[in-house]
Amino acid sequence: RGDDHIVQRGGGGNDLQIARGGRGSDHIVQRGGRGNDLQVARGGRGDDHIVQRGGGGNDRIHYRASRGQDKAVINGGRGDDKAVIRAGNKNMTVVDGKGHVLYQQGQGGSVVKVKNVEDLKVVGKGGKTVYHS
Repeated sequence: RGDDHIVQRGGGGNDLQIARGGRGSDHIVQRGGRGNDLQVARGGRGDDHIVQRGGGGNDRIHYRASRGQDKAVINGGRGDDKAVIRAGNKNMTVVDGKGHVLYQQGQGGSVVKVKNVEDLKVVGKGGKTVYHS
C-alpha cells in the first residue's frame, strides 16, 4: 500500500527483469548490462516514476501504462533496441529525447520519454498497434 522502490541491475549476460508497482506512487529502475536484455515494467495505481535503461546489447523493453499519471523514461542504450508501450485506453503522451511528441492518446495521463530505441511500437486498446516507428 505504500510507495515501493524497486531497483534491478543486469550483468554481462542476457538478463530478464520484471517489475510491477503496487498501490502507492512507486519508483522502478531497471538497468540492463552488456547482454541482450528483456525488461518489463508496469506501475501501480499511483503516479509512478519508471526508468528503463537497456545497456549495451540488443534489448527489448516493455512498459505498460497504469491508472496513475506515470513519468517513464525508456533508454535503449547502445545496440539495436526495441520497445513496446502498452497504452491500452489510458491517456498518454510519448515524446522523444528532445521532447518532441511522437504519439498522444487523450489529454493528460502518463508521459513516456523514449531515446536510443530503433524500433518503437505503441499498442492501444484491444492490442491494436497505434504507432510504429
